[in-house]
Amino acid sequence: MRTAPHLRAHLALCLMVVLWSGAFVGIKAALDSGIGATELVVIRFLIAAPAFAVVAYLRRPLRLMRGGLPRLIVGGALGVAAYQLTLSEGAARTTAGITSLIVASCPAITLLLARMVGLERLTAARLGGIALAFSGIAVVALFAPGQGLALDDLAGPLWVLVASCSWAAYTIVMKPLLTSGDGLGITAWSTLAGAACTLPFARASTVDTIRDLSARQVGILLWLALAITFVGYLAWNEGVRGLDPSLASVYLYPITPLSLIAAVVLLDEPWSAALGVSCVLVLSGVALAQRG
Repeated sequence: MRTAPHLRAHLALCLMVVLWSGAFVGIKAALDSGIGATELVVIRFLIAAPAFAVVAYLRRPLRLMRGGLPRLIVGGALGVAAYQLTLSEGAARTTAGITSLIVASCPAITLLLARMVGLERLTAARLGGIALAFSGIAVVALFAPGQGLALDDLAGPLWVLVASCSWAAYTIVMKPLLTSGDGLGITAWSTLAGAACTLPFARASTVDTIRDLSARQVGILLWLALAITFVGYLAWNEGVRGLDPSLASVYLYPITPLSLIAAVVLLDEPWSAALGVSCVLVLSGVALAQRG
């Protein structure tokens, strides 16, 4: 008996929540194990690229709108290379919990950038939601354990904020392609383009890191590359394909609190009132901005 499309979409999104809730913990665990921030991104996408290449081959030929190829390449550079490289740099300088909270503001940042390029209209409710989300970022950046006003303390959150802006820009660049073509094939090809953009960051130390990987490090990298990146993206696409985007986006909200719990339980990161307040402010702000 075939699974109903809506049920299949809900099941796919539940899988996505489970996988993506462990993304920031996995990144932090890889960094803490001794893998450098840049090496982590390059190796992760070297592993993931063949899987996406299979999807790209199966979904051929890829028909793009006029001017779509440059947009696809730029989107991949933003959503894979720029996002992942800055995210890893930020995660190396702060906790997995703080990283997940700042990344949770991406929908609000996307709305702000969309308004700047004339794609969205900002109502008072949306402006209020964006302000609320940014206040949550300020709370966690200034008052979470180990944070403060010193430049060294703010470096990690600022890198993650740049990563969030990169993902927001990726979303805006890719939207016309995804709404006018094969979303799965476009995702595969844009990810491959982004993976290629990470190759110039490979260094001699990258080869040394690959040669000296421990079994634990290999396990973490496989989890990040195949489970979170490959399966997670496919699950998200299946969910969006079967449900309205507004309904599918609801599944993004549990990721942040689950990431915070995972960071406390698995990485022994400290919990504080600042994290709780920030979580409420960011998620409430994003919800208000998306529905305003």
